[in-house]
Amino acid sequence: MTDRRLIEDSLPLAEISVQSAREKYIRKGHISTLHLWWARRPLAACRAAVYAALVDAPVDDEERQRHHELLKKIVDWDLLDPSHPDHGLLKVAQANIARSHAARVARRHGSHDGADRPRVLDPFSGGGAIPLEAQRLGCETYANDLNPVAHVIELGSIYTLNVSRKMSFVREAAISCRTSTRPRNLDSRLKSSVGPSGYKGASIPRSACSTRPARKTARFSVTFGCGRCIVRIRPVAS
Repeated sequence: MTDRRLIEDSLPLAEISVQSAREKYIRKGHISTLHLWWARRPLAACRAAVYAALVDAPVDDEERQRHHELLKKIVDWDLLDPSHPDHGLLKVAQANIARSHAARVARRHGSHDGADRPRVLDPFSGGGAIPLEAQRLGCETYANDLNPVAHVIELGSIYTLNVSRKMSFVREAAISCRTSTRPRNLDSRLKSSVGPSGYKGASIPRSACSTRPARKTARFSVTFGCGRCIVRIRPVAS
């Protein structure tokens, strides 16, 4: 028995294209506003592709029409709002995917002992549209990218944000950064790290109009050695 999917049969391309084009003008809540990334894929098209790739091909026109009507609705951006009257259709799409997945596992192995959810792997996921929509449709999702910027965007798009934990982490990091960068014995630390040959210490006398004590400053420069002799040269700004 062939393992044909809905994506190999037919799709309501006109409605999917309209919703995909509409996303270009959506700013609030869209992952494209998280960070600029090249060749972002429309979420509506990815949602339709993931659903159609994981659902079995229809056996008759009635089932085909039912899948098409569902796809026309779930690709709508407004449906993602939990207050939308058709928001529950995402649960219907998840149930259809889970049912098709269970049937495939049973056909291949004789029983449904595998994972309850299909696993989706996108090794070059770019801005993260496909793994995000696979998660939205209830799949166990794995994603990566060779570009570290893309990978960071994926982490921000896919992982659930625990706001209270993140804010406490930011506060702790700020305190740690402020403490670690506070000048403590800067003069002696520069002497030990740079060495006496590249270091000059100079005291700034107290100003006549200031009551603050004299400050200690340090300046050092990097020298480069000539490859043919022992002369060391300091770089000069042009």
